[in-house]
Amino acid sequence: MPYMKASERYCIRMPNKWNFSVDYLLLCICSFNRSLYSRISILVPLWLYMLTRRKVLSKAKTT
Repeated sequence: MPYMKASERYCIRMPNKWNFSVDYLLLCICSFNRSLYSRISILVPLWLYMLTRRKVLSKAKTT
């Protein structure tokens, strides 16, 4: 990350303030946060389901 910020290799800057510019570092940070959120939102319900199944199956073995 510090290298991307210092080099600005894939950044496109425009001279006019009304033009569109692309910052590669910001794009990487946003995509990382989005992928992290999507993984967490999928894995937490699965983890909770596994915990409830473990409780149910452990009760079935004892009886």
